[in-house]
Amino acid sequence: TLCTALALIVVITALLAEVAVSFEEQRPVWPPFFRPRPPGGVGEPCTIGSDCMSGTCCVRSSSNHSQTCQKLGLYGQECSDSPIKGQVYDDHCPCTSDLRFAPLLHETPISSKL
Repeated sequence: TLCTALALIVVITALLAEVAVSFEEQRPVWPPFFRPRPPGGVGEPCTIGSDCMSGTCCVRSSSNHSQTCQKLGLYGQECSDSPIKGQVYDDHCPCTSDLRFAPLLHETPISSKL
């Protein structure tokens, strides 16, 4: 019985680890009859981050509150450091992966090389 309990614990732990990995990023679940549109390019409307093509992100404009796909931040451009809900960023996309933040005096992050 002790061996059976130990084996059951190992199996349950493995299953829980597998389930936890699959929940790292939220993705919409569509009904079987619904065909989502392909990811949008720069300037196209978006609701969540997965609505945008690779190399872009979904940005909510603080001036008019519209949400559009925009390019990731490049060297010398302003970048957002964290998304709001649904992988949507305020005003700017995050930096591309080879860049990091360099804070300015007025606290707007600007990308710089690593």
